[in-house]
Amino acid sequence: MSFQVLVCEHDAATRQRLAECLARRGMSVVHARTGLEVVRLACSSPPDLILLDMVLPDVDSRAVVRKLSTEARTAAVPVIALAPSGWIADQLSGVRVAGVIPKPIAEKALEETLRAVCPAVFPLTPPAASVLVYDESGELGLELEGCLKEAGMRMTCAATESEVAEASSRPEIKAAIVMLRKGIAGAQNALRRLAARQPRIRVVAIANRLEPQEVRALGGFGVHEILVRPFTNSRLSRAVQSALEAPGDSPAGDAKRVLLVEDAALVAKTMCALLEQAGYCVVHAANAESALQLLRHSRPQFMLLDVILPGMDGVQFVHQIQQSDLYIPFAVVTGAHDPRRTSALQSLGALRVFEKPIHSDELLGFMDDFFARRETTPQE
Repeated sequence: MSFQVLVCEHDAATRQRLAECLARRGMSVVHARTGLEVVRLACSSPPDLILLDMVLPDVDSRAVVRKLSTEARTAAVPVIALAPSGWIADQLSGVRVAGVIPKPIAEKALEETLRAVCPAVFPLTPPAASVLVYDESGELGLELEGCLKEAGMRMTCAATESEVAEASSRPEIKAAIVMLRKGIAGAQNALRRLAARQPRIRVVAIANRLEPQEVRALGGFGVHEILVRPFTNSRLSRAVQSALEAPGDSPAGDAKRVLLVEDAALVAKTMCALLEQAGYCVVHAANAESALQLLRHSRPQFMLLDVILPGMDGVQFVHQIQQSDLYIPFAVVTGAHDPRRTSALQSLGALRVFEKPIHSDELLGFMDDFFARRETTPQE
C-alpha cells in the first residue's frame, strides 16, 4: 500500500502543486478543504502524514492539531504545518507539529521536511530522470552532457546495440535520445529495442536531414519527437522533458506539428531552425510529391508551402490534397512575383502569403496566433 498523505490547503494552485510533488514520490493524496473535514477523514482512515494549512476557513488550525494529537487513531500521525509568510514561532506555541513549511512552498523545502519527518518515505522517491543517449560515434553524449545536467537529468550513453539492450532493461531509463548519423537504417535495431520495452521508452530522434519515408518509419517505431539540426539546447531540453512527462506509451498529441514544403535547402534549413527554436515540430519535404506521401501517412496541423516547386507546383499540390480529402490549413511562402499563382492559392484557402526574405517575428507571430486560436476552437 502506498504512503498516504492527507492535505488540507485552501489555495487551489498550492494544493495542486503539493499533489504533483507528492505523487512524483509515489505517495497517494487525499484532500480536505476544512479543519473539521481533516479531523473526520483522519479519524475514519488515519493517513501516514498530514499537511495542514495554518489558515483554515472554519476553525483555528491549532485546535485541529490539538484534536488530532488527543485522538487514539491519529495521535501518532505526524502533522506538518503549512505556514503563510509572516507567521512566527510563537503562533505555534502549545501545539505539536512535526515540521513547518513556509509558503509559498518550494519543492526543496518540502523534500527536506519530508526527509526529516518521514525518512522511510524516501525509498519511494524516484531518482533524477535518466535519459539514454544512443550514438554509434559516442560524440553526442559529450555534446549533450552539460545541457542535460543543467536540466536536472542524468545521462547514460550507449554506442552499441548491446549497450542499448542493457540500458533499456533498467527501470530508471524513461526516455532516450537517438542520433541518426546514417539515417534510420543504422538505428533500426536500437529503436526496435526501445519500443519493445514496457513501459515504452519514449524516443527523441536527432538527424541532420530526413527523407519523408524515414519520417514515416520513425512514426512506426513510436518516436515521440524528431529534431532536425540546427536546434538550441533549450529546444532539446523541452523535447526530452515532454518525452519524460508523456502519459502512457503513446507519442505526445500536443506537439505543434508543421509541414514545410520548400525546395531551397538553405531557406528550408533556416526556417526549420527558426520554428524548432520556437517550439514547433517541423517536418520538411523538398517537393510536392514527397509532401503528398507524407500527408497520407501522418497529419501535421499546419503547412508552410512554397509556390514554385520542382515538378508539381504549389497550386497543383493544394488541388491534389483537397481532391484527396487531405486538406490542411496552410500559408504560402514565395520568392517569386507570380500574382496568378498566389491569387489561386488564396482562393484555395491560403491563410497568409509571406514573401521571401521572411521576417522571423512576423512569421512566428502568425504561427503563434494560429495555434492559439486552434487550442480554443473545438477540433473535429
